Amino acid sequence: MNNTTDMTIFGASARAACWSAVRAGLNVCAFDQFRDLDFPAGCDVQLISENEQLFSGLKELQKNQTGFCLPVGGWENDAELMQRLESKFSLLNTNSAATKLVRNPFLIQQVLFEANLPSLNVRDACGSDHNDAGRWIRKPLAETGGIGIERVRSASGKYEPDYYDQQFVPGESYSAIFFASQAGEIKLLGMTQQLIGCDELPHRPFAYVGSVGPVFSGESEYEQSIRFRVKQMANALSKQIEFYGLFCFDFIVSQNVPYLVEINPRYSASVEVLELALQQSFLQLFSDRKMHCNASHKLIGKSILYAWQEFELPSDWDWNQATHELAGKNWEYDQWSVPVLSDLPAPGTRFSTGDPICTIWVEQENIQSCCEELRKRILLLKRIMEAHY
Repeated sequence: MNNTTDMTIFGASARAACWSAVRAGLNVCAFDQFRDLDFPAGCDVQLISENEQLFSGLKELQKNQTGFCLPVGGWENDAELMQRLESKFSLLNTNSAATKLVRNPFLIQQVLFEANLPSLNVRDACGSDHNDAGRWIRKPLAETGGIGIERVRSASGKYEPDYYDQQFVPGESYSAIFFASQAGEIKLLGMTQQLIGCDELPHRPFAYVGSVGPVFSGESEYEQSIRFRVKQMANALSKQIEFYGLFCFDFIVSQNVPYLVEINPRYSASVEVLELALQQSFLQLFSDRKMHCNASHKLIGKSILYAWQEFELPSDWDWNQATHELAGKNWEYDQWSVPVLSDLPAPGTRFSTGDPICTIWVEQENIQSCCEELRKRILLLKRIMEAHY
């Protein structure tokens, strides 16, 4: 990336990445499917609902700007769109050819196995025999946020070409954020614990709900061993896959061993948690700008509140009233402060059961207190909302 100060961000939800761009000192515009209220001031946000709107909007934008484009959540699953975009624009992400390899679970397992690294068995999605029901999870070959993942419990032999089965191991879920330079250097930026599943999504047991971090950042032998193994995985896979920019490994720790479960070849939901905790801008790694650093000594957690039933935000809904009841603050925040709430929809927005409403944030001393405070704020915010509709 050259020293341009312009960046265009596009994806299902671009709010977090736009704040990352502001932390990096960049001018930013966005194409987004929600256009929430809490984008950075001065950020031009265009609402999109289909690929052609994105493509035509980017073409118009590039007539006046010479900056770079950063794809975020979900667009990497549309290979045709990514190929079209990278043929016309400068994209700051792993390219479509490498993403195709990332979406090959059999290649990932083979590379890790041949490198003598822990790996989970995978197989075609063709059912389960009675003896191993419950030992596998079925996953879409292309998915975002844990949607569509479920345990394999039946003995049906039906072949499902868009899915695969992955060995199930019990354990806590984590995410490791990396940056890959154009020269191929891989840098581990930090790790978070993933929050998976919630009461509002009973039919999505593996859905991504939130993140707490940083974790595994201490100097204990156990923490160092986790970091070392995860970096080994990244180095082994980077010999086969040409990563570029920010990317993420989701992994399970079972009996003190990390097992890779998925790779997200893009800016992911955990990035902003680490940026705020470490007070660093990871997007500055694309340039020679100096990174801000005044790290917090607390853990930061965020959790998505999903709609527990169909409802509509009242036309006079006031997010400031909600944030004052939650934490005694206004909802507005700057690039280096931890929000009370983020991803704030406009009054009058209608939600179906299971839709994301907003994101709740906390700062605490440890993972347990983060999770407890998040649960308290979720319950309180639900009560506040229920009192207004």
